[in-house]
Amino acid sequence: MDVERTLETVSSPDVLTRLTEILSEIEHKPLSHSLHYQHIALAEQSGKVEHIPTACNTFVSCVAATDDVWLPLLDARIMETKCTGATLDAFIQVEEAFKQAERDYLWPNYRVSQPPAIPLLEAHLRFLTSNAVAACENVPQPDGFTDFYSSDIVSTRAWAVVAKAEYHLAKSHEIWDMCMEWEQSRLEQLKGQDRSDLTAKLKAAYIRRLAVPHLSLFKPPTSQYCADKIVPQGNEKTYQDYSIFVSTFLPSQTYEETLVEATAVRQTAVRLVEERDRYEASLRGGLPAYNEYIAWEAQSKKPPKHRSKTRSRNKLEDSSPDTRLVVGLYERAIAEAASQRAAALRDAAGLDSGSVRLAEAWLTTFWDGLTSFLRELPRDREIELETLQRAIRSVPASGVLAASLMRALDFHAPPMGNEASEQTLEAVSAVYNQAMESNLLDAPSITSVTIARAAYEVHRMGNDWSDLDAFERLVTVLSQGMNAARDRGGDDTLKLERFLVSVIMRLEGMSDQAIDVWEKATKFYKRRYLVWAEFASFLIKEVRDYDKARKVFKDAATPSRNLDYPQALWDAWLTFEEMHGTVEQHEYAMMRVRKMNDQLTKKIAETNRVVDDIVETAIAPSTSEVMDVDEAPKSGIDITNPNKRKAESEEESSLSKRQKADVELPPKRDRENCTVFMAGLQESTKEMDIAQLFRDCGPIREIKITKLANEVVAIIEFVNKQSTLAALTKDKKRIEGSEIAVHLAWRSTLYVTNFPENADDESIRNLFGKYGLIFDVRWPSKKFKATRRFCYVQYVSPDSAKAALELNGNELETGKPLGVYISDPQRKKERTDAGVEEREVYVAGLAKSTTQRELSDLFAQCGLIKGIRLPLDEHGKARGFAFIEFEQETSALSALMFNNREVKKRRIAVTMVDPRAPSRKEQPKSGSGKKADLISRTVRIRKLPIGSDEGLLQQLIEKVATGVRKVEIFRDVWEATVEFDSITHAAKLLLGTDQLVFQGSALELTEEPEGSKPPRGHPSASTSLAKAAFVPRAATRPKARLGLGSKYPIQPAPATQRESDATNSTQELGQAATSGDRAGSKNQDTFRAMLTGGK
Repeated sequence: MDVERTLETVSSPDVLTRLTEILSEIEHKPLSHSLHYQHIALAEQSGKVEHIPTACNTFVSCVAATDDVWLPLLDARIMETKCTGATLDAFIQVEEAFKQAERDYLWPNYRVSQPPAIPLLEAHLRFLTSNAVAACENVPQPDGFTDFYSSDIVSTRAWAVVAKAEYHLAKSHEIWDMCMEWEQSRLEQLKGQDRSDLTAKLKAAYIRRLAVPHLSLFKPPTSQYCADKIVPQGNEKTYQDYSIFVSTFLPSQTYEETLVEATAVRQTAVRLVEERDRYEASLRGGLPAYNEYIAWEAQSKKPPKHRSKTRSRNKLEDSSPDTRLVVGLYERAIAEAASQRAAALRDAAGLDSGSVRLAEAWLTTFWDGLTSFLRELPRDREIELETLQRAIRSVPASGVLAASLMRALDFHAPPMGNEASEQTLEAVSAVYNQAMESNLLDAPSITSVTIARAAYEVHRMGNDWSDLDAFERLVTVLSQGMNAARDRGGDDTLKLERFLVSVIMRLEGMSDQAIDVWEKATKFYKRRYLVWAEFASFLIKEVRDYDKARKVFKDAATPSRNLDYPQALWDAWLTFEEMHGTVEQHEYAMMRVRKMNDQLTKKIAETNRVVDDIVETAIAPSTSEVMDVDEAPKSGIDITNPNKRKAESEEESSLSKRQKADVELPPKRDRENCTVFMAGLQESTKEMDIAQLFRDCGPIREIKITKLANEVVAIIEFVNKQSTLAALTKDKKRIEGSEIAVHLAWRSTLYVTNFPENADDESIRNLFGKYGLIFDVRWPSKKFKATRRFCYVQYVSPDSAKAALELNGNELETGKPLGVYISDPQRKKERTDAGVEEREVYVAGLAKSTTQRELSDLFAQCGLIKGIRLPLDEHGKARGFAFIEFEQETSALSALMFNNREVKKRRIAVTMVDPRAPSRKEQPKSGSGKKADLISRTVRIRKLPIGSDEGLLQQLIEKVATGVRKVEIFRDVWEATVEFDSITHAAKLLLGTDQLVFQGSALELTEEPEGSKPPRGHPSASTSLAKAAFVPRAATRPKARLGLGSKYPIQPAPATQRESDATNSTQELGQAATSGDRAGSKNQDTFRAMLTGGK
């Protein structure tokens, strides 16, 4: 939403009326960023220029602002300094405003369209240097101006501004270069000792700069990757600038010595940049990427590998994280989150939205992470308190940050009994009052703030509870906090109630007051089992009033209570009666519990039946149309020995296993049946909060929280299916005061198939996005089966999935109706692609004259055939193998009887398709061997973002180059290999002019070089023979075939040829062994023993 267009239709009187209303609201909520942005928007629309600085001044006096607010305000104040009659005080006020702006957010950059700089620091530096130039001119200036802006004084203040940006790896060079350019222009005008002094100062500044890691993330596209046009970036540019500086301002005889020193200084900084380059590139992926980067930066690092063999690596220890880099990264993340919040508020004309709440949640996370990191260091009172004060000015609605500030004041508080102690009390009270009076806190935040305030009072009192004034103040704080939290919906954790009761029970004869606290709590949280359990436990353990505790259990066990987790309370009641009740009381409790349990079971069963009826008609049908898509040849034959047959016992074992598979068995890890989906969460919700809610449902395997654009959702996978039934009872419960929705994950998931071949992730999201918020689109890997054309579309709500079912049957391409079904896990085998390998056989050894009709006639006697694929060569003849897919698994098993059958005077081999088997291809015409040919057709991709998906990566690659045969990601190193049909297609990808960017990360493409070590699991990693550019045929030719369609007898090679082959093979293996010696692996004796049959 554009602010101007939003307010365009509002007449001026209406704007002025709304301005008055907004000012009244700001008086009530002075710390609301939303209201302040509404104030600025109305001021801009009012047509009165004087309203805008007033709105900006009000903004910055209350809360932290980004440069979209500060820069116009600073521009206005700078203009005041240029008016006739301006005094030095006007300049000083501008300086103070710059300091306050930089204190709010060190590196904000709201206007992302402008060049990559740090706007506030750049404006500050320009203000300083322009005034320094003006001070040297012979023009009238205010009294004291010349001294205040003398070149030496401005130089000191300018370098202080540069220091603020020093550890912003991506942008600090902009500020540094700007300052150095001004300094060198000043140097050119100096002479004598002043010139020598400034030269020495700038030389030292260059040396310090070279030791600091820095880079430029905004590199010219394409050109930097061309070998003939390298554009220096970051540290390299600083080094070249220093070289020019030395040759210009220093004696020529010192040039070499000076640059040698600079080269040594910059080595560590260059290494640090290289280690972080991948993470810096990933920051284009948004705020979550900052979180991952920070987690890596804050951990200890392994020492770099030393090439010296004389130094023992055992003496090297992991290096601690660099505090300056970690803090700098946190500051960047905070500024980015604040800028995103500002942009969202601007776009929405100051109105709250999901984007605003999401950005504010990230702000809280980053501020909390920064303060936690600082606490792990030797604690510095000034730094810690200043950081937390900046944090609550940035996110005044965060109770977590306000509570952290009160705890920090408590930690650094001086001993009791002196004036400083009273000042700490005043500071804690001020933080508490500001947070509570802001009218921005939700119930969990109120709880956090109240507990921190009350804990400070308890620490002040120590073991002396005789101070009734302090006791009364403590009870008042807790009582007010409880009431405020209930006004915001309440806090289900009951932390304030527990705290208040524990305080009350410190005094004698106060049990009635404590009971009153719990009674009021049960009236407010009447559907929460926890409050009843806590009340009963208090009566049993503290008061020992068993009759009253029994009455609490009976009241809570009334069916009309509709408790959120009645089973836990029932168990507590039975345990209580076993320990403290009579036989009659115990039996009565058992009878009541049994009756209520039966009612609950019937209610759950009825609910599930209704839901099943609703989606039954939307489930994928039992028959689906086959997608006619060509597939690359695959077989179950051993690629290292293509003609080797499996033993009869193995075939019998395989047959028996497939017969057993006819019996319906549940999946080993039934993700779809064991997973529930939760929506309606707060940004601050943690995994522990969710685990606490589902703790009684059964063992949890995994919890994954995801922040979407306007929603926070979670996926909870249980160990067994039964747990999901109990989990569904948590629907409509509350976490952190928000009502959550819980449903089975598969009910909001669609199975989509038979879409066009050119469909990609973006087109599917556009097609299905109009029906509701999409949580995820999952694409299958084509690593083992190239013809897979389906995906899963998961919505946040089951209603959206039901609405999208109307797309079922729509033809996006003529003759190809789209298949859209609810993804029922119980009908997984009925999907087009599921279980195809159990219904498909691979036939090898066919004659070239074999036709598809002949194969159909031969195998039709085994059962109904779904499809036959008979690959042909360039002459239209059969290539010697085929794939036959049946409708039923039993038919495919019956087809195995044709194994070793003679067809057209050739023995054919029939095996079940193995989806994991590599393709069987003819020997390359180059004579370099299969492995070397494979490497020549393979491209390696580095710098993949963590969590990359093979299906999405293949979609990206196919937009650049065709002929992709297989994409495989190696998740231990987050690299991938792409296998193409030909070297031409691989070269097209490597020689592409555009930089490939995948999920915000710039990918690095390389060919598989000779002698390189491929990622673990890559086919080329299994042999050393494939590493050579040329391999003798004797070393790579396939073994002699013993049947499987061979019509030529095997002729023994001449003795001379055998000797030559043995020599070539031995030499090749010897070279590999020598290479292995250097790597610390097997030696030549090992290979000689292997060749002679020894061990």
